[in-house]
Amino acid sequence: MDKLIAEERWHDIALERLSDAERGRLASHLERILPRIRRGDGFEVYTSAVRPHETQSDDEEAAATLLERLYHWGAFDTKSPQAIYAPAAELAKSFLDDQFGIEFTDWDTTFIYPTPSGGWVTVRPDIAEALLAKRYRLFHNPENWCRQDPERLFHAEKAWRKLYPWRNVERIGIWWRGDAFGEFTAADHALHILNLVRFGGGAKALRDVADDPERFAVEFGLVVETAFRIGIHYDALQKKPAEHLAVQKLNEKVRARLNGNRGGQGSKRQERIETLNRLALRRAHDFAFISDAQAVRLARSIAAEHDKSAPEPLFWQGGKPLSLNWFQNWASDFRAALSNAEKTRR
Repeated sequence: MDKLIAEERWHDIALERLSDAERGRLASHLERILPRIRRGDGFEVYTSAVRPHETQSDDEEAAATLLERLYHWGAFDTKSPQAIYAPAAELAKSFLDDQFGIEFTDWDTTFIYPTPSGGWVTVRPDIAEALLAKRYRLFHNPENWCRQDPERLFHAEKAWRKLYPWRNVERIGIWWRGDAFGEFTAADHALHILNLVRFGGGAKALRDVADDPERFAVEFGLVVETAFRIGIHYDALQKKPAEHLAVQKLNEKVRARLNGNRGGQGSKRQERIETLNRLALRRAHDFAFISDAQAVRLARSIAAEHDKSAPEPLFWQGGKPLSLNWFQNWASDFRAALSNAEKTRR
């Protein structure tokens, strides 16, 4: 089969001679190479491979026809994650790695902790498990509750965690459910995809209930709904690099404007703007649909939240918080960058 795929001899591939795993790999390959079309009703949108009647050449039509036959075949690889979801899952993993330095393996073995600067660090599972075991032994062992005041234990744990950032390590799902990545952010879309792939059902479930029409209808509905929801997050995630690029350009403008002439204070100002750019990007969706005054309030709130856990307040100057005018200027530049990103991706 590999030779036929390499030579794109789609008419010569006999699906009945392939194993489930081979059909799964073939479907995943065709999903990757075929052009994609945006579909939906304008409110709920997703992208999918072209259908035979939408192709532009005979070779494309042959590939799209083969993929459509595979969809109707209903038997994909039952050992690996659902092949039909693979492209979206790979994009989600690569995005987490490229943009956040998070090396996602699976939900049980991906451990991370936040850095004071707002980034993330991935921790080896064995080290993370040891840190979690130590934290449990010190602060969550029921035997300690009998000997010590629970409130004192709570404050002792808080102080212990604050001393070193890696002591805050948790499974990635804990951080996600706690809204550490924000809503409608790139990381949020990526993790939604990976979560849907994990629980969304697949061909094995359909084959297991093939003789029961009612259960088959339920499982089939789950697979279709999962594919649709993955498509929404996949489409959104593909747009996010434009927003990151816009903020990157904004940061470059800041550096060029300051260019070291203001000494230490210029360096501090640059750090403030770039830090707020990064933190605000996690809530880009919120900034896009609010008034200027609300954007300023949101920016001040994000800055204050950052300073709560920072070793020293970043958004203060001369012993008091930065002025309203500072946040107004920042919000104007940031929202302009997001607007340019929106025009770029259309």
